Amino acid sequence: SQDPADAGAMTITATYSEAIVGTPAISINQQGTTDISSVNMTDSGNQTVWTYSYTVNSDNGAEYEDGTATVSLSTVADAAGNNADAETNTTFVIDTTSPTVVLSDDHADLIVKDADTVVITATFNEAMTSAPTISIDASTSTDADISGAAMTIGGDSTTWTYSWNVPAGHSGDTATVTVAG
Repeated sequence: SQDPADAGAMTITATYSEAIVGTPAISINQQGTTDISSVNMTDSGNQTVWTYSYTVNSDNGAEYEDGTATVSLSTVADAAGNNADAETNTTFVIDTTSPTVVLSDDHADLIVKDADTVVITATFNEAMTSAPTISIDASTSTDADISGAAMTIGGDSTTWTYSWNVPAGHSGDTATVTVAG
């Protein structure tokens, strides 16, 4: 299974060191008001690997909410009657909400002109796992445009920067900045 889990299908797998007798039941205590309770898992055919197809639902603020989910399994035993050890790796994070970003720059007057270097900072509400990209669209011509340039990490994975060197001949332009990632 993936961690953090986005909305969609995932498979939860329980692997035992030897064949078990009976069928393990899975329960998932998830954020929100809807939990999974004592649902039989599916045998892969050898009584040692069992799976459960789980659907991660988008956060709706009620039944389903992002956060930590905890998996538990019913007690099962081998043919000799020995109970299986307690399960491990029993939590995963559900994160179905897109990050938000606040853009700022180092020009307090919001006026840039040719030969300025503008440091644009993107601050996200959660850590980014890869570098976001920035695109800049200058209003009067395309020579100042930037498309899909990687931003540089600025201390932690929530703050990213890009230094834009405004080309000569540009003053009074309006620029539209877009960050993706």
